Amino acid sequence: MTDVTKFSIIEALEKDAQWGDAKLTTIDGVRVDYPKGWGLVRASNTTPVLVLRFEAETQAELERIQGVFHAELKKVAPDLDLPF
Repeated sequence: MTDVTKFSIIEALEKDAQWGDAKLTTIDGVRVDYPKGWGLVRASNTTPVLVLRFEAETQAELERIQGVFHAELKKVAPDLDLPF
C-alpha cells in the first residue's frame, strides 16, 4: 500500500460506503458508531498502512461490526488483505 492508496481508500469509504443505521464521523478517518459498538479505519500518518480499531458490548456485535467494515473495505479495495 502506498500513501496515496491509503488516503484514496479512506476517501472512497467516506463517499461510497453503506454503514447502515450508524453515526458517521470523518474527522481523522472514518469512525462508525452503532448503538452497541463502533469501528474506526484511518490512514496512518507515519507508515503506509490503514489502522483499524473496534469495540463492542458483546463478541457477536464486535464480529458484526468487523463484518460490515470488511465488506465495505473490499468494495472499495478488492485486493486489500484484511486480518479479520
